[in-house]
Amino acid sequence: MAPPYPSFSHMCFVRRNGLVSLFFVVFLSLTLKAKANRWANIIIGIFYTGFNLIGLPTYPSAIKEKKMNTNMVDVKIILSALWVAAMFVWQQGDVQRLYSGDFIPGETKLGEMMSPEMLWMISAITMTIPVVMIILSLTLNYPVNRWANIIVGIVYTGYNLIGLPRYPSAYDKFLIFVSIVFTALIVWFAWKWV
Repeated sequence: MAPPYPSFSHMCFVRRNGLVSLFFVVFLSLTLKAKANRWANIIIGIFYTGFNLIGLPTYPSAIKEKKMNTNMVDVKIILSALWVAAMFVWQQGDVQRLYSGDFIPGETKLGEMMSPEMLWMISAITMTIPVVMIILSLTLNYPVNRWANIIVGIVYTGYNLIGLPRYPSAYDKFLIFVSIVFTALIVWFAWKWV
């Protein structure tokens, strides 16, 4: 009976083969003249594209399980990466707001509605939830993970849509729009995840 997964020696061969080919391509790039270098890279690119299209031999008993596990891991990584991207966009907006002069420290538009401590606490919670979602997207089980990403993604998409008209600068509107795209993609990937 064949083992359900490729052997360790098979994986080492593939990894070693990839490193050897990388060094070979770098060596060719440094030693060949421009025209020969271009043709060598084209030939090697075609070879490795064909190699990747054909794929490595997989044991028949592992094909179905591998597809299921790959889909689950891929979606988890995509969701986590989208949360990271949204966080970077929000942080970039905060930094640009400080440097452009659109935000003056100590000046709050909501200061009359709530205390500054409460405002900072809400801000901290608002920015901590996506950080937690980065980790939870990678660690939670499938049904909880899927619904957590759908619910939190919808909340943040709505939150950004409501806040979009408040920002006067074009760069801020652009960054909020990009973050809306990221949070909408989170909802879409989580919704399509089966």
